[in-house]
Amino acid sequence: MNINDDENFCAADQIVDDSRHTKAASLDAAHCFCRQTKRMIDDGSFCGKWLTQFEKFSFGSYIKLELLLVILVVVFASVVLLRRRRRRSSSSTAICQDHESKNEHDQTTNEQLQQQLQRKRDFLQRAGIDYGYANSACGFIDAWRSSEFPGLIAPLPAAEGGESQPMSPCRSEPLHNIDDDFDRLVYLDYAGAALASRKLRQAIFSDDSLAILANPHSSGPAAATTLRLMETSTKRVLRHFHGGGEQVNGPLAWNADASQQSTCTGESQQQRQQQQQLHHPGYQVLFTSGATEALRIVAERFPWFRACQKCSSSDENNLHHVRQKSLLVYPHNAHTSVIGMRGPALAQGADFVCLNQGQCYVDTLRTLIHSQQQQRRSDTSRDGMDCECCHQTVHHLVVLTPECNFGGDRLVDIANTVANLRALSIDGHCVTILMDIAKAASTGPVNLRQLDADLACVSFYKLFGEPTGVGCLLVKQTAVETVVGEDTASTELGQVRRYFGGGSVDIAIPSDDYAVLRNEPSLMASLVQGTCHYRGICSLVHGFDELDSLGGMESVRRHTLCLAKELVRCLKSLRHENGKRVIVLYGDWNGYDEICDAVHEAPGPTIAFNVMRHDGSYVGYNEVSKLAALNQPPIQLRTGCFCNPGACQAALHMSSADLRHNFELAGHICGDQIDIIDNRPTGAVRASFGKDSLWEDLDEFVAFVTRMFASQESRVEFSVWDGRPQHVIVRELYVFPIKSCAAQRVKRWRMLSGGRLLFDREFTLVDCSGNAMRLPPYPNMAFIKPSIDIESWTMRVSAPGCVDLVIHLTGASSNSHQPYDSPVKVCGNMCGGAVWGDASISNWFSDYLGVRCWLARHMGDIMSPSVKPSNNGRSSNIAFANEQPLLLISEHAVNRLNSVLTTQHKRLVSSRHFRPNFVTRCMPLSDDTDHEDHWTKVLLPAKQLGFEVVGPCARCSMVDIDPTSGMKGNTLRAMAESRRRRKGQITFGIFLRINANLKDPEGAAWLEEGDLLVCE
Repeated sequence: MNINDDENFCAADQIVDDSRHTKAASLDAAHCFCRQTKRMIDDGSFCGKWLTQFEKFSFGSYIKLELLLVILVVVFASVVLLRRRRRRSSSSTAICQDHESKNEHDQTTNEQLQQQLQRKRDFLQRAGIDYGYANSACGFIDAWRSSEFPGLIAPLPAAEGGESQPMSPCRSEPLHNIDDDFDRLVYLDYAGAALASRKLRQAIFSDDSLAILANPHSSGPAAATTLRLMETSTKRVLRHFHGGGEQVNGPLAWNADASQQSTCTGESQQQRQQQQQLHHPGYQVLFTSGATEALRIVAERFPWFRACQKCSSSDENNLHHVRQKSLLVYPHNAHTSVIGMRGPALAQGADFVCLNQGQCYVDTLRTLIHSQQQQRRSDTSRDGMDCECCHQTVHHLVVLTPECNFGGDRLVDIANTVANLRALSIDGHCVTILMDIAKAASTGPVNLRQLDADLACVSFYKLFGEPTGVGCLLVKQTAVETVVGEDTASTELGQVRRYFGGGSVDIAIPSDDYAVLRNEPSLMASLVQGTCHYRGICSLVHGFDELDSLGGMESVRRHTLCLAKELVRCLKSLRHENGKRVIVLYGDWNGYDEICDAVHEAPGPTIAFNVMRHDGSYVGYNEVSKLAALNQPPIQLRTGCFCNPGACQAALHMSSADLRHNFELAGHICGDQIDIIDNRPTGAVRASFGKDSLWEDLDEFVAFVTRMFASQESRVEFSVWDGRPQHVIVRELYVFPIKSCAAQRVKRWRMLSGGRLLFDREFTLVDCSGNAMRLPPYPNMAFIKPSIDIESWTMRVSAPGCVDLVIHLTGASSNSHQPYDSPVKVCGNMCGGAVWGDASISNWFSDYLGVRCWLARHMGDIMSPSVKPSNNGRSSNIAFANEQPLLLISEHAVNRLNSVLTTQHKRLVSSRHFRPNFVTRCMPLSDDTDHEDHWTKVLLPAKQLGFEVVGPCARCSMVDIDPTSGMKGNTLRAMAESRRRRKGQITFGIFLRINANLKDPEGAAWLEEGDLLVCE
């Protein structure tokens, strides 16, 4: 169309009284409209011919132009309406599909809910009144669990219609609503620590009597209040454990001195027991930071007998061949804190005896004492030797564990065992009995008067969660002098040969060796070291009040045991398709007979187990723990050996040589993530219940185990590759100059002869402990952007709000560097490095991250003398990388993961979430699953390079951090459902290692985006 034709403009002037510019603008707009309309309708449409004819024809009048414009508007409106109808139709179809999908999902959810409700009804019928504290002052647990613990999963609705649950009579607050995005937990680690309810925390922090408390070592009204409240807490502790004495000041008062003398001389055991039943001496309370400190005090203060050199045996190979020697006796399944008592005992000349499972305390100790007595008589009659130490009392300490914290095993007939042990206190030998009741007291009643232990230790956070850092040592009145007797004798001379702190002495002269230990109000005062946690001690009464409101510890015992029985029943019933068991139980629960209903015969509410695969291999406890943490809802378990190495060793049938092998050759230590060595587990999984546990907790856990390990869907299958070589191109190429910081994308980059990209992970930020700092604890590291300039051999580092930092990369730079004093620890591996740059560089990073840190550079094989070579075969030429020098991922794998995240309505991810060096695209494009999981080698023909596929990259929580925003997502949780391999690791991407010599004369090659890779 010729819009500059004068005749056309003249004709238009006769019809329309407008200016020339307006007409020209109208014509231009019309012509533009025609072009746009033509683009909107396709070439095959019927109106396309009209538009084509219009563009070829030159009109002689403006009227014809307007008519055609009207026609085009009509046509355009028709096309728009038609497309809208199509979109509405497709949208309606999508909405219908969404409604159908939602209805199906809701229907499935309702069915699952009904099944869950039925399972709960069946459980309640089996448990009866034992579950839930229905007859207590607090009421049924379903009525208050959500209010007191809003961070835990809620109980099922009381009725199928979903009516609101009744308010508990002792819970005046309404149910607490929390954010839907907040992950409610399944808590199954009550053996590790009880949880403090909201009511308990409010009672502690709103108690006006605790507002103004002074140091109990001070004087004045505030200090007097502190002492009064501490005394109240002491009485509550004694009442809770039945440790109060009877008629202490009455006419039949207990004579401690006479009792101790009678005990050690063996006079009338039956008479002594009868007298104690009528007039128990009671206990004194020494508050400590916990059960561990109580055990340490006993180990350091106990009067271990040290045989003199004259009386010692000449046979050094026979540890028991001495006339008299103190013994520390403890069970094989004792807590680590009990085992640690042997250190002070051995240092003072005593010996220790570890009793294996099934070995009798009484028979073993009787044999050892009899052997010492026989040896003494034999040596005396033969050599005529007799010295002062031969007439001293030999004290032996026996530690009993009423309940094992590993798997809940309980000591049977403990009261009779104690009585028989006391009968061994004859002929110069005195047996003192210590009970570690920390686990037993957390979920059941402990009656010290019935157990009649000389000493007992407990941590109160195990009972009710708050306060932490408070425990106590309970000392029987007759055993006080046993613990502090040596100090009592030495203080008469003003000589104290033990450490003493503030509040434990009456006088101490700095310039003279003179100090007198405090013995008022009792000898126990000398055991106090400094100021105790008096605010925590004063708040203990609120915890005991809460236990009483539930009906006491007997109600807690019945509640937790019925849950433990139900979990054991469910776990035993789990089977793989081939009939093999999914769970192997340890300890007494493995052989427990559910038909037996006697509560006191059942193990404690602690279950230790391991998970088995369908082929009979073990699932590592670390895998179970990680998947449990990623579950929806997340599950809190305990894994490892739970500070009980003996019980773990016995459960796993491991010898002492096996334990040493795992430590010395495999590097396995307590608390690490090495869960399988030589196809054998190194630890177990523990689920434990407490006073606030719900049936829903165990049901969620059983569902998790079934879904992840027992069902067919738990075994994620990958695509089958036909084995033909695949061609992929390098779409993205990254280097990470500073470990865990932002990536630098490059178009072309140099590869070193060792197979590592130049400067990749060559730097890292190191904290005060020598650990390489990682992104999850310090998400702001994602905003630190290093950029390498190869020409100037410098690294520019930028961060929001900071002036760019320029770091010279040559040794001749103005920045000084000195060897790092300690090895750099990278995910448990020791690497050699050096602090790079002066103080200004470390200050730059420290100021931005808000934590003291240093920039360290990998120095190859130049390590400090303290660096020991790793046992895992880790090469030193990978710098600060975790495992291998190169990491490859595919675009397709990222897209597939995003499709999973889309269905879960979670934030999508990019390739940078996985911190790769290479991001590839398959040529031609493929919709198949990820073939890179099957590759064994990757070739770069153009550069004559070859790479060996070392294996898949196991992922951790670092992939949850968005590298652009530093925010945490749910990537790892989605990968757990779509990327879990046969052995359970959550993998994404593959590690590469060079296996061909570089052809570059300088020993290096250059890689580029767009390079073609051949994968086999």
